[in-house]
Amino acid sequence: LVDDYQIGAPEARDPEILYLFSTMLKHMEESLQNFLHQILFGLCESTLEMVKNDDMSYPEFRAGFFKLVQNIIKHCASGLFSLEAARF
Repeated sequence: LVDDYQIGAPEARDPEILYLFSTMLKHMEESLQNFLHQILFGLCESTLEMVKNDDMSYPEFRAGFFKLVQNIIKHCASGLFSLEAARF
């Protein structure tokens, strides 16, 4: 699912994927720590590429992106510290 989102064209991506993973992080918390790298770089990095150049494009992705980042920090922060320094 993450790989499909990452390799898909921005127009083909579904913002609900961001909400899905945000909710999963909220409920599963640290048990997703082993998948955090995939979530960060499959979902967050590709979404950031979509929204970083223009403040008006992809508004439905922006809300999901920030909710996902919020839940990563709130519910899986220890996973962030286990990332290699260059990726952190």
